Amino acid sequence: MSSDLKRAVMDAYAKIAEDYDRFRKKPFKEVELFLLKSRNLVLDIGTGNGRNLLVCPDGFRKAVGLDLCRSMLDIARRNLSEHGLLGRTDLIVADAAYLPFVNDAFEACINTAVLHHVSNSEFEKAVNEAVRVLKNGGELLCSVWDRKEIENRASGKEGECYIVKWGDVKRFFTAYDIEDLRRVAKLHVISNVFKAHPNCYIWIRKHKKNDAV
Repeated sequence: MSSDLKRAVMDAYAKIAEDYDRFRKKPFKEVELFLLKSRNLVLDIGTGNGRNLLVCPDGFRKAVGLDLCRSMLDIARRNLSEHGLLGRTDLIVADAAYLPFVNDAFEACINTAVLHHVSNSEFEKAVNEAVRVLKNGGELLCSVWDRKEIENRASGKEGECYIVKWGDVKRFFTAYDIEDLRRVAKLHVISNVFKAHPNCYIWIRKHKKNDAV
């Protein structure tokens, strides 16, 4: 994502980190359903306060939570420790569009409530990065706030970004919809595309070598 937008997103979530944690304790039910299947290695892109990783099934061996904001990762570390999961979780600062992992590393990847903070120029790259680090046959769940939801909640706009405030803190959003998700996922096996207010979701399975393209 562009450096200015990246800095604005990091600064906003650093300011609201503790408040965010109080109001965002549980993952979306769609994430819980995605994680019902036991997998050895899971990546949560934009892990925030770690809420998605708290519902990983007992069968998972290791999870990695990634976020741009160190303050959010500090809270994730605290939450995971309280649930006895810190020993099976690595938390790192990194960018969704430039994942610091080798190809074919993870069996599952979650990328929820992240892409609507990514610049238009790096939206497709961020999705493809998540697919790149999946093993063949691995699965990815992506979500964005629906474009109309962002437009309705926004108090203004700066460049490509809509301003949706958390209290007095400006949060910067780029607006996408379900067709944008379909477009960037066209080279992959789409298992499902659906809306669950206020989000749009796409569930992708990475091609196995014997899959027809």
